[in-house]
Amino acid sequence: LVLSAEAAAAAAAAAGGLDRGGGGSGGVDPILDLDPSDREAVGVSRIVRRRLDAMGRNGDCRRCWLQAAHCVCPDCPPLEGPEADGGGGGGLDDPLPSVGRIFLLTHHKEVGLVVDTAKLIAAAFPDRTRVVVSGVGGQYQEAMAEMKDAVEGRRSS
Repeated sequence: LVLSAEAAAAAAAAAGGLDRGGGGSGGVDPILDLDPSDREAVGVSRIVRRRLDAMGRNGDCRRCWLQAAHCVCPDCPPLEGPEADGGGGGGLDDPLPSVGRIFLLTHHKEVGLVVDTAKLIAAAFPDRTRVVVSGVGGQYQEAMAEMKDAVEGRRSS
């Protein structure tokens, strides 16, 4: 999922490029030099990055996370956007007219799992779905900050 890859890359970049273990002086992992509040985000980002890289190496579908031989994407087109309704432009009437955004809060261990079905919501509504990976802070992924703003805005209304 592209958003998850961006979140992982952003967290690693924000942590000074610590997207791989090792490094540091004396063989000590440089993640230990980080503030404890940033360590979890970098650690989770490493896990997500490894999962996404493995999907790429295996040739798995980046949309449904299944092996290419079992990909369901041709049978599950998006319900919105330019690819909806067979790519004819415009697609179907809005199936969720009162929903502006959908936030999918997922545990980092769910990213890339075949049995995770939340990815199908993101595939069906690509224009309004934001995937938020827990464990990667809002400072590293725009979707989490956006979700927190939406929740806080709802509480204050």
